[in-house]
Amino acid sequence: MTLPSGSSHLPDAAPGFLETLFLHSHEGAALCDGELCLLRVNAAFAARMERAGADLTGRQLTEVFPGQPQVLLGACRQVLESGEALEDLLLSLGERAWRVSAYRVGGTGEAGPGGPALALLLREGQMSGSQTPPEPQSGGDGGPEEDAVGEAQARALQELTSALSGAVTSEDVQRLVLEQAVRLTGAYGGTLIQALNPQTMYMVGSFGYASPIGTTWTRFPSDDGFQVVRAMREGRAIFSSLQDVARDFPQMLPLLQSPTRAIAALPMQAGETRFGLALSFTDEHGLQLRQQAFICTVVDQCAQALYRAQLYDAERQARQRSAFLAKVGNLLAQSLDVGETLRSVTRLAVEQVADWCAVYRPAPGDGLLEPAALAHRDPALVDLLREYLSRFPSNPDEPGTTAWVFGTGEAVFVPVLSEAVLQSLSEERVQYVRRLQVHSLVSVPMRVRGINIGVLSLATSTPERTLTPADFELAQDLAQQAAFALDNAQLYGDAQQALARYRTLIDASRQIVWTSNAAGEHVEEQPGWEALTGQTHEEYLGEGWAARIHPDDLPAVHNAWARAVTTGSVYEMQQRVRVRDGSYRHFHVRAVPILDSDGTVREWTGVDTDITEQLEAERQLREREARYRALVEHAALGIVRIGLGGQLLEANPAAEAMLGYRQDELLNLTAADLTPPERVAGVTATLGELLRGRRDILSMEEQVVRQDGRRLWVNVTASLVRGDAGQPLYSVALLEDVTERRQHERERTRLARVVEESTDFIAFADLDDNLVYLNAAGRKLVGLGGEVPHGLTMARLIPPEDEARLRREVWPQVRLAGHWEGETRFRHLVSGEDIDVHRSVFALTDPTTHERFGYATVSRDIRERKRIEAERGAWQATLEGEVARRTAELQEVNAELDAFSYSVSHDLRAPIRHVAGFAAMLRRNLERDPAKADRFLTMIEEAAIRMNGMVDALLELARHGRQPLRVTPVDLGELVRSVRLDLDPETGEREVLWNVGPLPTVQGDAPLLRQVLYNLLSNALKYSGREAQARVTVSAQRAVTPEGQGEWAIHVRDNGVGFDPALADKLFGVFQRLHTPEDFQGTGVGLANVQRIVTRHGGRVWAESQPGEGATFSFSLPDGGGAAGDAAPDL
Repeated sequence: MTLPSGSSHLPDAAPGFLETLFLHSHEGAALCDGELCLLRVNAAFAARMERAGADLTGRQLTEVFPGQPQVLLGACRQVLESGEALEDLLLSLGERAWRVSAYRVGGTGEAGPGGPALALLLREGQMSGSQTPPEPQSGGDGGPEEDAVGEAQARALQELTSALSGAVTSEDVQRLVLEQAVRLTGAYGGTLIQALNPQTMYMVGSFGYASPIGTTWTRFPSDDGFQVVRAMREGRAIFSSLQDVARDFPQMLPLLQSPTRAIAALPMQAGETRFGLALSFTDEHGLQLRQQAFICTVVDQCAQALYRAQLYDAERQARQRSAFLAKVGNLLAQSLDVGETLRSVTRLAVEQVADWCAVYRPAPGDGLLEPAALAHRDPALVDLLREYLSRFPSNPDEPGTTAWVFGTGEAVFVPVLSEAVLQSLSEERVQYVRRLQVHSLVSVPMRVRGINIGVLSLATSTPERTLTPADFELAQDLAQQAAFALDNAQLYGDAQQALARYRTLIDASRQIVWTSNAAGEHVEEQPGWEALTGQTHEEYLGEGWAARIHPDDLPAVHNAWARAVTTGSVYEMQQRVRVRDGSYRHFHVRAVPILDSDGTVREWTGVDTDITEQLEAERQLREREARYRALVEHAALGIVRIGLGGQLLEANPAAEAMLGYRQDELLNLTAADLTPPERVAGVTATLGELLRGRRDILSMEEQVVRQDGRRLWVNVTASLVRGDAGQPLYSVALLEDVTERRQHERERTRLARVVEESTDFIAFADLDDNLVYLNAAGRKLVGLGGEVPHGLTMARLIPPEDEARLRREVWPQVRLAGHWEGETRFRHLVSGEDIDVHRSVFALTDPTTHERFGYATVSRDIRERKRIEAERGAWQATLEGEVARRTAELQEVNAELDAFSYSVSHDLRAPIRHVAGFAAMLRRNLERDPAKADRFLTMIEEAAIRMNGMVDALLELARHGRQPLRVTPVDLGELVRSVRLDLDPETGEREVLWNVGPLPTVQGDAPLLRQVLYNLLSNALKYSGREAQARVTVSAQRAVTPEGQGEWAIHVRDNGVGFDPALADKLFGVFQRLHTPEDFQGTGVGLANVQRIVTRHGGRVWAESQPGEGATFSFSLPDGGGAAGDAAPDL
C-alpha cells in the first residue's frame, strides 16, 4: 500500500492511528506474508469468514477461501511481484459473494523477513447484475469503468451458473464448458483435455476454431512441452502471449492457428478426474490481471459443474448396472442350457456395459482355455479375435492373460491399455491388438464352490467408454452370476443322468415282474409268480392269484387294486404272500398302467419286491433305537438325527436348549435352516458328501443360528447310519457349544498378533528371569536373528554396569507395586552397542490363584529421540555463536557509521561555509568593488562544484556497496591499457613514464576492478604532478595468505609527494585526505571506493610511503588461475 501522492512522511501518531483503523474498521482487513499466509486479521474479517481470528492466523488463503485457489493465488502473487494493486476481485464462497482488494506493502524484494507483504480488504459483493457499485478505495486506480467491468463479469458468472445448472450429464456439461468458457472469456476458440492417467490424455472436444484441430476423443500428447499439459501437471493456470509461447513452448508454434495472439491454459479438478482447458485469444487482453482472475473464476465454476455431472452420471450408471444385473439374473434363471446361458451373458454385456464380452472355459480334452462365447458390436471382430486366440494361445505363465486369471484366480483390471504394455509384445501381436481396438480391459475369474470354472472378459474400444472401478465391480458380479448359472445348468444335466441311473437300478432290483389286462385280470403266463408261489397258470388266472395273499391283508389289497383299476392310477402296496414252502414273506408291490395313444389303459405292469429282510432289519433297528433313546434324551451334548435330504428327524433336549427351538419346531427345519446364509453352500456340500455315503464320519466346527438370531459356534461330529445293504439311512450328529472357547481363542490370537506386530520390544520372562517369549521387534533390537535361544535370560540383555541400578531401583518397585517405568539400556548381542530405551516392567499374576508366575517388559527405542535432543543442543550452541558473531559485526559497522557521520558532517560543511561566507562578502562588495565580487562568485561556484562532486562520490560509494558482483575472468593488463587511454587527456603536455609489468587474469567484476585501477592510476598522476617527469609503475606478484590461500598482490607506485606513513590507516576512509584541496583537488571518497570494491572481492588494500619519496598503493585479489604474463608488459 502506498502513501498518497505528495506525502513524504507520516506524523509520529501514524502507527497508532493505523493500528486503531485496522482493528476497528467495518471492512474486513488482513495482512499476509510473502507466502500468502495470514499474519493478522481484524474482527470484521473474522466475522465475515465466520471463524475466530486466532483460528485464521497462520492459515493459507486457499484454506480461508476454499474452491478459489487459481483466482486467489494467481492474483495475489501478481500483486506481490508487480506492485500493481488489485481492486474488487469478485469471488463466490458458498451462497455469498465477496469483493477482495489486494495491495503490496513493504519492500520490493522477495517475501520473507523485511520483504513485501500483502494487505487484503474484504467487502460483501453480489452475484446478480443489479449489484451496487463497490465503495471507492483510497490509493487505488479504480473508477466507474472498473465497476462496470466488475458488474459485467458478475452478470456473466450468473449466466454461466444458470447455463451449467441446466446440464446434468458429463457430455452436456463438457459441451457447455467449451461454449460458455470461450464466449465469456473473450476467447475465439477453446479445447478441453481429459487425463485418464498421468501418461494418457485425450482431447474431449474443441469449440470456435475455424479449422478443425482434431476429432472428439483424439489422443493428446502427455508432454510438458504443451502449455495445457504443464498447467494440468503443476495444477496452476498459465497465461502466455505469443512471445511467451515461442520462448516456453516452441513445439506448439506450428500448431497454432493464425489469429492466436495469446493462450490461457487452466487446470480443472473434477473429483478424481483432472481436466485441462486451453483458450485461444486474438489479443493479449486475457493476460491482464483482472481478466486472469475472472477467467480462473469461470474455470472453477466449470470444474464444479463437471464434478456435479460426474456424480450424476455415476448415480445413473449405478442404477443402470443394478437393473442390468437384475435382468441378467432373471434371464439366467430361466435357462438350463450351458451354451445358451453363455451367449445370453455376452450378448447382454455388449448391450449394456462394453464393446467386447467373452467367456472362456477349459476345453474338455487338454483343459486349455478357449472362447465358449464371444460378442462384439462388430461381428467381423469376433472372427478376428478367434483368429488371434488360435495364433497366440493364452499363456498361464504370462501375468494378465485369461489363462493366468483362470489359474491364479486373480482378476485383471486395465483402465487404459498403455503403449508401454503394447511395447512388451511382439510386433505381430501388437498389430492384432490394434485391429481389435482394445482400449480398456477387465478379466475376472468365474468361481463357484471354490473352483474356477471360467473367465469373463470385458473390453471397450474408445476412451469415452473407459472402464471404471464400478465397471470392474460389475464385471465381478456378472461373472459370479454367470458362474452360478453355469453351475446350475451343469447340476441339472448331472441330475438328469443320475435320475436315469436311478431308474435303471430300481428296475434291476425288482424280483418279480407281472402283467395283467386293462381289467386287472391275469391272462398271460407269469413265470415269476409261478416260481414264487407254486401256483399254476390255471390257478392264478383272473383273480386266482389272490389265494396266495395273507387273509389279513386281502381286504385292503382287493380294495386298493380295484381303486387303481377303476381310476387308472398307480397301485402301490405292502402285502404278505404265501410262497412255495408255505411261509409268508413281505413284498412291496407296485403296478403302473400302460396307456394307449388316446389315454386309455391298455394293460398293467407290476413288480413285486421281497422286503422281508428289510422289514426285519427295520424292526431290529427300532429296537436298537429304543435302547439308545434313553441315553440320547439324557446326554449333555446336543444330538440330532438328520435325514438324507438334510431334514431334522429328531433332536434331544440338549439340542433343543442349545438351538432355542422346541422338538416340533425343529422337525420342520433342515440343517441349512440352522446355518448362516453365507455358509449354507459350504455346509450343504460337506454334509451332502456324508449323507450320500461318500464318507462315514464328519467332524468340523461350524456356526449355527438360534431361534433368537444369536449365532453359536458348535463342534459337529456326525456319523452316517447305513442299512444292511450298506445304503445310507440317516446321520446322527453330536453338537458341542464351543462359542465361548472360540471367543477366548480369538482374543488370545488377536493379542498375540498385536504383540508380535508391535514395533516396541515386548518380552515375557519367568520368575527365574528366563526369556519365555520375545517379539520380532525385540529380537531385531537386540540382534537375535531367529528364535530365542533356550536358556537366554533378560540379564544377558542388560549392560553389566546397569545391573546394580536394576537391583536397587527396578526390582524392589516391581515386587512392591507390580510395576516400574523409566529409562534404561539394553545391549546388542552382536555389536555390543548400548541401546537407550524407555522400559516398562510389570508382574504377571495368575487370575485364579493370584500367584505371580513371571513378568513382562515393554520397551521403546529412544536413541533417535536422544540424538535429536543432542542435535538440538548443538544447534542451540551454534545459534548462540552465530548471534555473537553477528553482534560483533554490527558493532563494527556502527563504529564505521559513526566515523562516516563525522566525516560527512565535517567535509560537507566546509563547502557550505565557503558558499555562505563568500555570499555575504559578495553582498557587501557587489557595488563597491565589482572585481572583488567577481572573485567571490568564482569561489562560490568552486565550492558548489566541490560539494556536488562529494555528493556524487558518496552516491558512487553507496552504489558499489549494493550492486551484486558479476564475476567473470578479468585480464588486469587489458584493464590498465584501457585506463591509460582514458587518462591521456589529463596528462596534457606533461612527461609521464609508464612501467607496467606482467599482470594476471583474475576472477572478478570487470567494471568495478576498472574503477579500482582508474582511482589508483589517476591518484598517481595527480600526486606526481609537481615532478618534471612523472613515473608510474604497475606490477604484480603471487603471494599466500595467512590462511594458506593463493592471491595476487597488485602494486601502483609513483614518484610524487608521498605522505606520512603514520597516517596510512586514514587514507581509505570516506573524506579522509592528507592534503588540502588547494594543493591537490579531490573528494576524499576515491580510496574508500577502492577499499570497498577490493573487500567485496575478498581482498585487502594497503599503502606505503615517505614524504617526498612517492607512494606505493597495493591491493590483493584471490588467485583466479591466470598466470602473470598473460598480457605483455607495457612500458
